[in-house]
Amino acid sequence: MLHGREARIPSDLLTERDSNDSNSYRYEAEYLRDLQEKLSEIHDIARETLKKSSERQKRNYDRIVRELNYDIGDLVRRSQPKIAKGTKQKLSQIWTGPWIIVKRLSEVLYQIKHSKNSKPVIIHADNLKPYKGTRTTGQELTEHCEKEANRKNKVYQIKVMSRNPYPCRVDQERYIKRPK
Repeated sequence: MLHGREARIPSDLLTERDSNDSNSYRYEAEYLRDLQEKLSEIHDIARETLKKSSERQKRNYDRIVRELNYDIGDLVRRSQPKIAKGTKQKLSQIWTGPWIIVKRLSEVLYQIKHSKNSKPVIIHADNLKPYKGTRTTGQELTEHCEKEANRKNKVYQIKVMSRNPYPCRVDQERYIKRPK
């Protein structure tokens, strides 16, 4: 397909196939015309195959893609697959949160915050999923985080964050799990 002729392989030496096909043509112009026809035909076939493959891949992607639209103030969980050094991947939690959606930047980009004073993060919608905890509004979460930020460096129990509350401490305006 690339050079307009069949590739030469070691088995051609055993069968003594004529390696110079261009000698069988009477004139160079005839050879070039045939070469152009072959190449255009091969490229048309390759183009059709690529188009079919692209349509098939789009169909498969559209079948499994999930479309989620979040509103401002919704609580979501964020995927953070990075693992802290020294922890085991098997037991680490990939989804963190809840996070509050602050702004919708495009169809797939959102600006989220962990608390009122935290730095906003821009993240793709594929890395978000709805938060299904007991807290229903972002206002309650913000108030809770403000109370927690005021009690720096104290260990206590987080209330009603999930069914299994985890002890944590506030360190530089972010929550860190207490080592067991």
